[in-house]
Amino acid sequence: MMIAHAIRQCEAESEIYDLLNAYLETALLQQNRNIPLECPLLNVHGVARQTQRLFVALEGVSKSLNDRLRVAIKEALYVFTTALERLRWLKRPTNSEQAVAQERCVSGCTRIVTA
Repeated sequence: MMIAHAIRQCEAESEIYDLLNAYLETALLQQNRNIPLECPLLNVHGVARQTQRLFVALEGVSKSLNDRLRVAIKEALYVFTTALERLRWLKRPTNSEQAVAQERCVSGCTRIVTA
C-alpha cells in the first residue's frame, strides 16, 4: 500500500497525522460509512483509539461475512498499525539523548563498594 510506505518515510509526527486524516477522508469514509471514525486525528492517543475501533469493527464484520467491508477494515488496520509503529519510533530517545541520560545517571549515582 502506498500510504503505508509514505507513513514509514515520515520524519515528523505531523506528517503522519496529515496522511492519516487524508486517508480517513478519502479512502475509508467514501467506501464505508459504517466504520466509526475519529476525525481529525491529532495525537498518538487518537490513532490508538481509532485502531481499537477498527479491531472492534473487524470483529463485527467478520461475523456478518461482509467480505468487502472486512477487506477495507483490514487494510485500514494495516495503515493505522504502521502509523502507530512509526509514531513510537519517532518518539524514541535519540542516541545523544540516551548518552545524556546515562551520563546523568553515572554522575548522580552512589557507588556501593563491597569488601
